Amino acid sequence: MKSLLICGYKDYEIGIFKNTDPRIEVIKSCIKKYLLRFIDEGVEWLIFSGNKGFEYWVFEVANELKENCDLHLAVIFNFKTQGENWNEEGKAIISEYLKADFVQYAYDRYENPGQFKEYNEFLLNHTDGCFYFYDQEHETNLKYILKLFIKKDGYESFGIDFEQLEETARDINNNY
Repeated sequence: MKSLLICGYKDYEIGIFKNTDPRIEVIKSCIKKYLLRFIDEGVEWLIFSGNKGFEYWVFEVANELKENCDLHLAVIFNFKTQGENWNEEGKAIISEYLKADFVQYAYDRYENPGQFKEYNEFLLNHTDGCFYFYDQEHETNLKYILKLFIKKDGYESFGIDFEQLEETARDINNNY
């Protein structure tokens, strides 16, 4: 497995509205454990779609780790207009994504709903697996891409859910 698609909850979907929320550090701790394992297993590319929340936290952790390994980051935005209506904090996130090793846009602008399906299929066809943060008891639009990669033969998926985050939080508290 050489490339992993990264997808998961947006920050507001899990009630995180400030980047100082202590839950982010728990999530990042869990992310780091997974990324170290993926790097050890030969993953070379992490592929992002440029969203806030889980994707961006993985992007931040990966940027820290890539200083000591051969890891590359790619961002393939849905549209060139992605993030243009975001607040200043969101625009700063887009600016960070633009520093990735590879940046591309799937479409110039939104034209029809079929673009989302085509985009998701493109991402799945150009990655070997997916690392995601999702819990079926807290459904979002992520369920559509998750259904696609569950159906794809030989596509590996690795997920974080709320139960794992609770375990990580307990581990962190026990170490203090």
